[in-house]
Amino acid sequence: MLAFQAGECAALVDDELVIRTLLRQADWSYYRALPASIEATPAFIATRSGDIASVAFIDDTVRAWHRQRWLASVRTDRATQLPFDMFNAQNDLYYH
Repeated sequence: MLAFQAGECAALVDDELVIRTLLRQADWSYYRALPASIEATPAFIATRSGDIASVAFIDDTVRAWHRQRWLASVRTDRATQLPFDMFNAQNDLYYH
């Protein structure tokens, strides 16, 4: 995102929730979201053929993520944390 702001990349594609959060920041007030969106495509997790234990584990894990609304929670956390991370990066406030 810093490269985008610095003019070193032509476009920024990210989660819509993150973009809406950034556009509320003063440093991003001169940007705008494009009117169209990129449609999500189905994702998959591949396993070795015949690996029934892995398939069962992955199926249980993904079902648990859905029950816990894990993705929605991660998106919200990331969108909330991102402006702070951007501020730190722009002002060299990262500690190593």
